[in-house]
Amino acid sequence: MARFSDERLHRIVRNEVGRLAVWPNERDLPRGWQPTGVRGSYDECIRHIGSEDDPGPEHASPNM
Repeated sequence: MARFSDERLHRIVRNEVGRLAVWPNERDLPRGWQPTGVRGSYDECIRHIGSEDDPGPEHASPNM
């Protein structure tokens, strides 16, 4: 399988329940997603998410 390589600038975004995603910087964000302020290559963003001490959406408040 070929490794995905994309050197365009990306950003890490977060939705209402705390899920993180990598999004191309030049594209508008979908409704419900907000920028986190972290930008970099796709690989840098993936590494950052992997190192983030983020409990993920399964630990989100039940009121959300």
